[in-house]
Amino acid sequence: MDATTWKALEVCSKIMTNHGTWVGLVTLALGLFAGNGWQLRIQERLKSSFRKELFGKMETGKQINDALDGLLIDLDCERATVFQYHNGNQNAVGVHFDRCSNTHERVQVGASPLMTTLQSLPNSFFASWNTEMMKMKEIHCPDLETVRERDFGLYQFLAEQGVRSFYLVGIFSFDGDPVGFVGIHYCRQPRDLSPAELDRLRATSLKICGLVLAGKGDA
Repeated sequence: MDATTWKALEVCSKIMTNHGTWVGLVTLALGLFAGNGWQLRIQERLKSSFRKELFGKMETGKQINDALDGLLIDLDCERATVFQYHNGNQNAVGVHFDRCSNTHERVQVGASPLMTTLQSLPNSFFASWNTEMMKMKEIHCPDLETVRERDFGLYQFLAEQGVRSFYLVGIFSFDGDPVGFVGIHYCRQPRDLSPAELDRLRATSLKICGLVLAGKGDA
């Protein structure tokens, strides 16, 4: 086996390790017909493809954050968030929903950011929350105290975050499968949103839903 063949196998082995077996095998197959310098050309093409994917995700994330900033301003809430389901059985769009994580968060000056601590939360902990979300597609809670008796665990969890009112709108695929939800929190004082304000929240949630689905559930 000559030096060129060894080099080809070495390059393909690295590509398999970094990007998966099928990508490596396809690269090897293409390389057999590409002549000298094929490995460099293919590596550059792969790098270009991954750069485009990375920049695309960054742009999607920026658009989601901009939408959340709009909620902070228009609805005067202290915290606006996006949660996505993962790590469990897959739904129709390949999204897992055994756990959920806070993937995007924007807060007002003076409010505590919580995104780094709200990761891989078991959905079983939010059983009543998830049941209501699947049934109604939204959750409106103008006063957290109303949650105390029916779900003390959820009440305590939110109270520790300083939440006094919260509103959630579900993110669903086109087939109705759960993907996640958009939420806003009021921490200074309870807040009862008007119908117009709820419509504003729904409209922004729909926009974020489109961005999340465009990013295949991983915006």
